[in-house]
Amino acid sequence: MNCAYKRLACATVFATIFGGAYGFSSMLEPPKSPPPTVAKPATPTDPKTDPKTDPKTPPMECKVPNGSEPTVDLTALDKVDEGCWSELRNKRVYFAHGTVGTNIVAGLCAVQCRKVDIKLDAIGYCEPDKTDAAPRSVFDSPGIFDAQSGKAGNPEQKIDEFAKFLRSPEGTKVDIALLKFCYSDIGRTTDTDALVDRYGKMVEQLKRDRPDLRIITCTVPLKSEESGAKARMKKLVGAGSDASNAARGRYNDAIRKRFPASQVFDIAATESRKPDGGEATVNVGGKRVQTLAAEYTEDGAHLNQTGQMLLAREFLLALTKQCRGAAEPAPTVGGAFGADEPGGK
Repeated sequence: MNCAYKRLACATVFATIFGGAYGFSSMLEPPKSPPPTVAKPATPTDPKTDPKTDPKTPPMECKVPNGSEPTVDLTALDKVDEGCWSELRNKRVYFAHGTVGTNIVAGLCAVQCRKVDIKLDAIGYCEPDKTDAAPRSVFDSPGIFDAQSGKAGNPEQKIDEFAKFLRSPEGTKVDIALLKFCYSDIGRTTDTDALVDRYGKMVEQLKRDRPDLRIITCTVPLKSEESGAKARMKKLVGAGSDASNAARGRYNDAIRKRFPASQVFDIAATESRKPDGGEATVNVGGKRVQTLAAEYTEDGAHLNQTGQMLLAREFLLALTKQCRGAAEPAPTVGGAFGADEPGGK
């Protein structure tokens, strides 16, 4: 698999959205340290100049030097039947997301460098090419297509745009769709009940209109626990990441109750599960609230390499639950490390 190239292609939207989204969120909840380093993104692929098909540009090889990447337990992917992977290779997957979603896409490339037999192309979405008489779309071929979900801080708009796209001529080609909110979309003042209801009605309407479309619902990403004098002041007035994580937790709990486990990509549960199997939580108003485990982030919000690969693993497992004949699976969320690896149980 051409992973070195895809490490660039998978991060297509990162440079354009990261600065704005991260800057906005930092005004509300200052990061602990600079964001993790991510490979410099390429521009969206043009089919006419794709290095994979253009003989003038030889493909780059996937090279993973020993010890240069984190150890993440990927054995669950080995248990997936080849028939399911083969089925997914013929599906068009649309993943609408923000900056944490870009981290996950980068993780997909890293995971598939380890698991080369999966062979699911991750491609940045670009507008249809209308230079020919018949417009060409990225969805003319199967793959995982990721795109920015909309304006950060406006989840209602993201819901509406997601539904509108899936009803468009191009969107009707999509087989599996995911809409991932940003952590900045939900804060302590968000009416989570109303947001869950709005999202749920959108899913129900799409399923009625397009019964063959599979929609995977995502829980909202978390932020890590804050520390220091400023964090203590925020807690005194009911602000800061703990209060916002409590709101995200209310939304996520409602999503888990409303949709079957086979239709949920539980980002929050995965982010909060530590490598040793414990759970990262804080006490908010006498209730334990999930937080992003410190082991998976450098800035308290975005994913480091371990977090990227861990969430990518769960993303892939969520896709496999959509295969024909897939039974209701047991929970797949676990730590980053295998039982026989450092940090494993």
